[in-house]
Amino acid sequence: MRIRPSGAAAIPAAPVVALVVALVLSGVRAVPSLARFTDSATTSGAFTADTLNPPTSLAVGAPVGLTATLTWTATSDTYATGYQLYRSTTSGSGYAFVKSVTGRATTTTTDTPLVPGTYYYVLKAVAGSWLSVNSNQVSVILI
Repeated sequence: MRIRPSGAAAIPAAPVVALVVALVLSGVRAVPSLARFTDSATTSGAFTADTLNPPTSLAVGAPVGLTATLTWTATSDTYATGYQLYRSTTSGSGYAFVKSVTGRATTTTTDTPLVPGTYYYVLKAVAGSWLSVNSNQVSVILI
């Protein structure tokens, strides 16, 4: 593709990249997916769609005081850049962001809430500003 203002020489167009986020309804939860269309100086283009996979096998070790140690299996998506940890005092909902964990290969982190209680955790994979769905939920009683 070339852009030519009237009376000017042809100017090669920069590749056009469009980010499309679609929600595919799967039962009760919406699964975010990423689509990218690229258009280069040729007449062909490519359209692909992908879903950022969450980490799997989230687990919590035996607590030490008010500290929970969480481990997981890394997301299978190599373009992921890390994870976001969420915590709630209600099973299945009400998760609040706790912290970011950098590095796709990182598979452990700790959290120390301010007060004793039962806490529920989920983890999401991150790729830029794109987040996966929640991992499995784990719970821990901190005293």
